[in-house]
Amino acid sequence: RWTKTSITAYVFDNTAWGNVSTGAALSGAALSLDRGHMRRQTDVSGNKTLDLTPRILMVPLALEDLARSINTDTYEQGTANTQLKNNQQKGMFSDIITKPVAPVLSGTKRYLFTEDKGAILCVFGPGGNGPNLSSQDGFRRDGVEYKVRIDFKINAGDPKKALHNVGQ
Repeated sequence: RWTKTSITAYVFDNTAWGNVSTGAALSGAALSLDRGHMRRQTDVSGNKTLDLTPRILMVPLALEDLARSINTDTYEQGTANTQLKNNQQKGMFSDIITKPVAPVLSGTKRYLFTEDKGAILCVFGPGGNGPNLSSQDGFRRDGVEYKVRIDFKINAGDPKKALHNVGQ
């Protein structure tokens, strides 16, 4: 049975998958290195380069503004006005996740995911790929009572589709 801790350890914190990057503070240059690391990952046999592209960035709330700035600014952070350099990481991510929904985030950790989000899988239980709707006639009040239930579990997917950087 998978738990938050076991999924985190299996998918993100396991150097055997080759998806743990060198710790570096969040910056455009560090994200560029992370992107290169993802692109150079190989399949299980080690023969084929996967050329994965990160499109989703997950950072702690404390790094949200910096992450969004790096992703949207036209010019690099900290560049003097007389020597503006184009921001090569502009638009690198289609989504930046910062909500406290991700309790694995603390300090300066960050995670990068591919667009298809295959690192973590949501598996639905018996009854289909969505909510189960039940109804019954009301007994205490006239009308109909409804109950909605969603049966699902979270499984570890393909660890290569995520990259973990412990930050600095």
